[in-house]
Amino acid sequence: MRRTACINTTRGTDWLLLAIAAFVLLSVLSVKTLRRRHHARAIQCQNNLKQLALATLNYHASYKQFPMGAGGTGAGGEKPSRGNHLSLSAWVALLPFYDEQKAWEQISNPFDKGGLSFPPMGPHPRFDPQRYTPWAKRPTALVCPDDLDHQTRSQACSYVLNYGDAIYLAGDLCGYFESDFRKITTTLATHRGVFARERKIRIRDIIDGTSNTLLFAEARIAGLTVAKDIAGLAENPSLALGDFSDDQRWSNGRDSVWCDGRLRSAGFQTILSPGSPSATSSLGEHTSVMSASSHHGDGVHVAFSDAQVRFVASTIDHGDPSSPSVGPPPQQTGGAKLLPPGSQSPYGVWGAMGTRSMREKISRDQVEAVIDPNQPNPITPTEATRNPLITPTKPKPTPSPDPAPPAILKPGQAKEMTPSNNVATPAIEATPSQTAPPKAIDSPTNPSTTPQTPPPRDWNLATKTKDGSPAKVTGWIVSCSDEGDVVLKTPKGQTMNLTLADFSSQDAYRIVADKRGDWKRAVDELPDQIQAAVSLLEDRKFNAFVQRYYHPNLTTAEQREQILARVSARRGDLIQIFEDAIRSIDNGDYRIEVTDQDRTAQGFSAEIKSATQDSQTPLSMMYLKGAWYISVADGES
Repeated sequence: MRRTACINTTRGTDWLLLAIAAFVLLSVLSVKTLRRRHHARAIQCQNNLKQLALATLNYHASYKQFPMGAGGTGAGGEKPSRGNHLSLSAWVALLPFYDEQKAWEQISNPFDKGGLSFPPMGPHPRFDPQRYTPWAKRPTALVCPDDLDHQTRSQACSYVLNYGDAIYLAGDLCGYFESDFRKITTTLATHRGVFARERKIRIRDIIDGTSNTLLFAEARIAGLTVAKDIAGLAENPSLALGDFSDDQRWSNGRDSVWCDGRLRSAGFQTILSPGSPSATSSLGEHTSVMSASSHHGDGVHVAFSDAQVRFVASTIDHGDPSSPSVGPPPQQTGGAKLLPPGSQSPYGVWGAMGTRSMREKISRDQVEAVIDPNQPNPITPTEATRNPLITPTKPKPTPSPDPAPPAILKPGQAKEMTPSNNVATPAIEATPSQTAPPKAIDSPTNPSTTPQTPPPRDWNLATKTKDGSPAKVTGWIVSCSDEGDVVLKTPKGQTMNLTLADFSSQDAYRIVADKRGDWKRAVDELPDQIQAAVSLLEDRKFNAFVQRYYHPNLTTAEQREQILARVSARRGDLIQIFEDAIRSIDNGDYRIEVTDQDRTAQGFSAEIKSATQDSQTPLSMMYLKGAWYISVADGES
């Protein structure tokens, strides 16, 4: 009996240990399952933003402008069923571009229901959705799957439009419809983002660069405080961070409605860091501070104007949140002392990412430095190869023989963009394989700087020598076509025409990544640099134009004097040539011709001209070390 009892006790202990192990295993598996589900929802959210950003670019390709942040028809104020009161969101205008053609056809045509007749483009976006049913049909692409509040708020939207970094009347009408000259001049100072109410904005207006300027971000449908009637908000946005009683808050928060494009419902500003509260001022909802937010941790997904989708951490440098915002002079603001129109953003890197044309001195590295590398990124390796500016993960820091450019603001830039004192901006260290970021068009080019030719490199070929080692060729790779044709220039000046198949697989991959990336970067920079040239000519800054766009290594001192005289005399012709080139690029109706003799180890020459209009005067330019210059042949300008 004693032996039997011992055996039973042992078996009971084994069963207990087995049950504990099973419980621990199930707990671990459930945690992993939850993480994977969260990861999948985050990727779906990113894909939604990617789809919306591409839809916006397709809209621009069709209509030569971005959709208005809020627009539509003028009526609908006193009689909501008669029109939408210039309040329709960009999501409505974009419907046919993100696979919602049926909804678009219902909205863009007259609609009858229950004895009511609605005009094309529908009634006011806050009109009863049970009576005007298209407003009840929110597209699924406008909802983040992690934001469960969309289940109870059937019209709410998870994504918001970039309204810039200004506050005073940032969400108001431009004044064109009402022919209000005072409002027109006021809102010109405060509509600094890519979207605004009743304002047309084009890609060519994004002088800061599409890869540095935001289109969209996330905003939680509910949960974050939105204070109301805050006095002095435009002079001190940090007032939105205070503690407020229930009667000082909007009970329904943002009160998001997908078809309502007004600031509180569908906009955000790059003022307070992501995840911060929001507030409307005592001047009304058009003067507000609306913050981006999400359910994905400490940060938000954002879409840039070139359709890249990234995750921005809430620790991003957002400058001094107590600084006055940019706006018109005190006589137009009722005495509020704001920063003068045209000022650079006082809200750090975050603020600079929200403005489209303020020329803040930030680099792509500074934008990359605020990306959280631990967040899921749906960008594929193939896309990363096509565009070196896409970095799915943070590169591991390795020693570099050359000092890497700083990825955070220099102390000397503090007057223009003051970093937050209590937030550390992370830096990204460059690896030897990384190249320096291209110079921004708003960064003045030093005419005395001579582009330095990099040393030639030994390239391994696919063929073998007699001793079995890879054959090598020394020189510079100066081009790589989409078909895999490679042009290599030797130190003796000889040109070799090869293919990617002639190289080892490792060197072939490096050639594709480096040279296609350089070409794409050059083409992406071209419209902004041409637009900057037009601005210099329009302002009659001829010396600055010649200094910037005629490289000293390509012209003699005598030629530059002759060029200066010709530029001042032919100002109108040059502006026309530049604008024709911009128009062709904006329309996608252009070709860039590069010949073998134009390629060098430092850059390439190209002719930019319309693909369909043979009569258009071609624009001859040369791309050298991150900047475009006007080509000069035989002393002609």
